[in-house]
Parts: sequence; structure tokens; C-alpha cells
Amino acid sequence: MFSTLFESEKIPDELLMESFLGYVSKDERELINTAIKDDDLNDSQEKEWLDFLKRFDCRTIPKKEDRQTIILELAHKEMVQIAQFIIDSWRKPFKENLANRDAFSSMESLEEIYQNARPTVKRVLNLIRSEPTISAAEGINRLSKSRSILKLRSDDKWLQNYNRQERERLELQEKLGRRLDGSVEVSEWCNCGNCDITLLTNNSECYCCFEQEGCEEAMNREEVIQDLKAEGVQNAKCVTQHPGFNPVCLQKWSLKMAADRYKTKDKSKYSQTSTENSFLRSISYREFTRLIYGLLGNRRIPLPACAYIAIRNTFPIMEKEGQFTGYSDDSD
Repeated sequence: MFSTLFESEKIPDELLMESFLGYVSKDERELINTAIKDDDLNDSQEKEWLDFLKRFDCRTIPKKEDRQTIILELAHKEMVQIAQFIIDSWRKPFKENLANRDAFSSMESLEEIYQNARPTVKRVLNLIRSEPTISAAEGINRLSKSRSILKLRSDDKWLQNYNRQERERLELQEKLGRRLDGSVEVSEWCNCGNCDITLLTNNSECYCCFEQEGCEEAMNREEVIQDLKAEGVQNAKCVTQHPGFNPVCLQKWSLKMAADRYKTKDKSKYSQTSTENSFLRSISYREFTRLIYGLLGNRRIPLPACAYIAIRNTFPIMEKEGQFTGYSDDSD
């Protein structure tokens, strides 16, 4: 919000630090505070500090007096730079519709809104509380009242836009569902020739790489085109032909080495908790996303069907697994 209404460079260091501390895990938050306040770290803390810097791709070991500066740089990268495309997308509508309102005219007034709207246990419980005696109309009325926290009122245009988006979402899910259950032949929606539904588990996986803009952009990069030409490949039709797909996404030891880059939702190190193939698949999905889209922060994007098929054929289900988990916010 700050970055869309005001210049990113004007974000106060205090706010940037507070946002970053809320973004990292509790243990990392305590480590940051210790590193900034204490001159010396013990051996265990020093190791954790180095691991923390490595996770955020910081390739220098800062001096004691530079630790806070480095943390602010990492915070700016994670909270602003990685989300820059979102900030750029929202900047124009935010400025056109909000900047002329007193409540959004300064960083101080925006900070006040933020503090007043910060969720507390009591606020959240009141919003989600549901009792048998509460009618649907009353439930909707409660949700409508909750918007008064930001002192903004929904209008007909907003409601029409919401209904349109919801209708489009349901239509898309219905279309993908027909692909998954075989009602629509694969040949009718697959243009790369490598899609299949035999190893897919839910609607979100039923896309051809031709339908995902990120895949098309990745395949049209000059470096990719040159590498494919060197391999004798002309007019590649599938993202699985990307020169980096095999070495990055299908090589066992490459994936094991890449595992250190990733953290679970609770910010702990990524490690094998089930079968080796399940672990390798989970890393491969993330490496594919990084290869095609770059860093996305916490955002998730489903892979195209052809990529799922190639990865799952390379690292198939083991006896103890039962079946693929499939794409979701907690996919395997």
C-alpha cells in the first residue's frame, strides 16, 4: 500500500523493518534482533546467522556495524522489489481512486488506518463467529460492517466486478474439470503434444504450457532460443524442451543440492519427510517455477500438465505413498 501510493524510496526504515520482522519466522525474528543489538554472536548463533543470510541470497558477511543496513536491504528486496510487478499494477488505480482522500494523503494517515485495522484475536473471532441463530442475511450484514474498519463502502461497480470475477472463476473450474474427467479430449486443449491426464490429480493441473504466458515468454528468451539451436532444435513446441528443464528439474543430485534454497511455511529448512521420490518431486516443482518465472515470493503457480507428467514419470509414486498429493497451497 505504501509503495503504490508513495515512492518506494520514501518508506521509513522503521516500517520496512517492522514489515520484514513480521514476514520471517519467530526464530529468525529473534536472531535478527540479537544480531543487531549484540556485538558478538556465539558459535550457534553465528551459524544460524550465516544460514539466514544464505537463504536470502546475501553473498557477503556484514561487519557488526553493518548488520542493520544489510537487514534493511534484504527487507527492501523481499517486501518491495520481489513484489514490484504487483505494486506497478496497482499504482495507477490506487492513485486515481485513493490519493485524493484525506485518509490516504500521507504516510502518517495511512499508518493510522493500518494500526486501526490490524487484526486482533477479538476482531477476528467476531468476524468469523457463526451461530445457528444467525441467518445468512445477518452473516452478510456482519461482513459488510467489517469493511467499515477501512471506512470504505462497497458500491455497485465493485459488486458487479466481484460477481463477474466469481462467474469467470467458476466457468474456468468447470472447463478444467471436464478436461480432468476426460469429457474433453486432451487433443482439444493440448497444443504441445506432451500433455496427459493419467497422472494429474486436480483441475488446477489441467493447463497446456501454450496456455501459460510465463512458459511462452521463457521459451522465447534469446538465450533459450540460441541453446535450442545449438542442440539442433527448431521451433520447440513444449516447455519441457527448455534447455534447463532436464538438468534443473529432472536430475536427482541437482534437486538435492537445490533443496537448501527452500523453506517450509513455518520457515524451517526443507527436508525429506516421506519417500525420496516425493521429496524430489516437491523440489522439482519449485525449481520449475524458478526456472520459468524467477522468484515469486510466497505466490504459487500451478505447473502445466506436460511438466507434471515429465516430473512424475521421472519420480513415480512409491509403495508407501499411495497417490500424488497434487497442486494446492500445500502440494507435495
